[in-house]
Amino acid sequence: MTEQETFLVGDIVISVVRNARRKRLSLEVSHTGVLARAPLRMRLSTIVKFVEAKQAWLQKHLNALPAAKPEFTFQSGALIDVFGDSLELRLILGKSGKPLIDSGKLLLPVKKSHLDLELTVRNKLINWYKTLALKTLEESVEHYAQLMQIPANKRLLINVRDYKRRWGSCNQKGDLSFNWRIAQAPLEVFDYVVVHELAHCHEFNHSKRFWTIVEQQMPDWKKRQDWLSQHSADLYRI
Repeated sequence: MTEQETFLVGDIVISVVRNARRKRLSLEVSHTGVLARAPLRMRLSTIVKFVEAKQAWLQKHLNALPAAKPEFTFQSGALIDVFGDSLELRLILGKSGKPLIDSGKLLLPVKKSHLDLELTVRNKLINWYKTLALKTLEESVEHYAQLMQIPANKRLLINVRDYKRRWGSCNQKGDLSFNWRIAQAPLEVFDYVVVHELAHCHEFNHSKRFWTIVEQQMPDWKKRQDWLSQHSADLYRI
């Protein structure tokens, strides 16, 4: 169960998202605004007081946000991100086949169908990202699962999904799901998401011990997490 409301701190609009499963209050800063994620029954006055105390911190992080990228267009010449590198999208109309990276371009064959061209391009591009993400996830999960000594009873089945907000998830059986959009992020950020979810195979929460497990693999995990938070709007352009 979730509930949402907003309030102002100075000239900053704060959106409150309440969730019955959440135990702590946290803040997220991105191009889409500031989110205060709070437990369902936490008093609004408590949330406001917490945010007011963080006003300078919020302003600092809002000012530090990188410039937002322009709205994405599904046509030749558009720039796409692949593991942190920019590629030019080049449509090959009237052709079928698999997309191909060549000389800094993603060549995307597109055959005419009953769908609008933009929707056809979007679907094929996303399917290509999902295939790329899955292949890279399999390699990354295998690598870090050994380093982190993941228990043998964890299945580590990998799925790629179209999440609206989260980057990944792990259940108690060790089944892993990831947002295909992380294939746009730099590899060090991509690997951070993998390590984060694998850490749940040891600690099924976000306790101090959980973050210690993450830090053992990635001492700079906070830097990688911050990148993800700051660029989340860019990763959701497609």
